[in-house]
Amino acid sequence: MERGDRTKASLIASTADLIQRQGFGTTGMKQILETSGASRGSLYFHFPGGKEELVIEALKEATRRWRGALQAIMLEQESAGEMLEAACALLGERLRRSGWHKGCPVATITLEMGSANEEIRQICEEHFRLWTRFLHDVMARSMPEAEAEAWATLALTSIEGALLLSRAYQDTGPLMQVGRHLSMMVNGPAREGADLVS
Repeated sequence: MERGDRTKASLIASTADLIQRQGFGTTGMKQILETSGASRGSLYFHFPGGKEELVIEALKEATRRWRGALQAIMLEQESAGEMLEAACALLGERLRRSGWHKGCPVATITLEMGSANEEIRQICEEHFRLWTRFLHDVMARSMPEAEAEAWATLALTSIEGALLLSRAYQDTGPLMQVGRHLSMMVNGPAREGADLVS
């Protein structure tokens, strides 16, 4: 990788990390430069739109990385239940290793900027739709298509809520519990008498 490409990648990675930990407003240009090791001139060379352009690219990169992680889970795990537990375990380990700062890659900025910047909102939407597609594809292995779509939404909200609790409690327990129950759900018993399709 060329030096310029390394600098750009470092700026994106540092920004992605900072906005996940502390949000858009608290993340300043000086902090981005310090953590990335880049110069101010390099930042504006690669991102003439400044902080906002850099944040948009960081969000896109975070979504690309999460897509790769989900694809790996689908290749590595055989059953739908194992895939769901693996996804929750991956999020829990990521959260623990970050010192309980890094939950969902876009949750913090969705809450902070989702209604203030349309491009950021669209990137956040795409991230959650990516999540939903993965969950739908997993669910569809053990239930009808229409039913899988509804349960995918339930699974996503359960996982995102568990991430928030795990971050607050500094304990991966909520994520692990949700992973286990989602795994049980796709195997059948938990769905009996609980039709989510109107």
